[in-house]
Amino acid sequence: MLPAVPRRRRARRRQRGGLGALLLLLLAGLSSAWWLTDREPEAAQAHPDPPEPTSRYDRDDWPHWIDADGDCQDTRQEVLIAESEIPVQFRDERRCTVESGRWRCPYTGHVITDPHDLDVDHLVPLHEAHRSGGHAWTREQRQRYANALDDPMHLVAVDKRANRAKGDKPPQSWMPQNPAHRCPYLRAWLDVKERWSLTQTPAERTYIDTALTACRDGHVPAPP
Repeated sequence: MLPAVPRRRRARRRQRGGLGALLLLLLAGLSSAWWLTDREPEAAQAHPDPPEPTSRYDRDDWPHWIDADGDCQDTRQEVLIAESEIPVQFRDERRCTVESGRWRCPYTGHVITDPHDLDVDHLVPLHEAHRSGGHAWTREQRQRYANALDDPMHLVAVDKRANRAKGDKPPQSWMPQNPAHRCPYLRAWLDVKERWSLTQTPAERTYIDTALTACRDGHVPAPP
């Protein structure tokens, strides 16, 4: 919030009562006008528009998938293992790569057993994160974002066709086909953005606010 602008104008008091009363009325009007002009910019800046990125998005600047704990299972494999509804089968004895399992795509509701049909989606896509503030991060910060396993909604195993239809689109341009997942998707989107201090555009805020109001009223938001 910007600091309040101090009022430094002072009126000289006059001895004559009529002129003094007139000056008091004028001062009251000026004071009221100052109150309005001081607060309107503050309200507008409560949600400032995100600044323009200082660099172009390059997926190679967001290193993934990494093997953070050195167990030969990279981030993608860790997500597949965690989200399978049954114990996964591995391709080799070292248990590095998932061969099969059972996953229910939250975006479509479809059940998938072949990991080749799955993408591990960044719920807030890497390109969107770049636009929303990640362009100013270090490579290390981008790597942490691209491989964040501590939040179960940050990385999601989904039908690759749904993920590729989504691309880098924000909610006002794309929502899950599965109606039951639309409200959780919006809440998770906001949670990720808050957790990583990412900004929102005015169109994004407007759509999400309207859609979440529908969620609170027990309705399913319509897709954009």
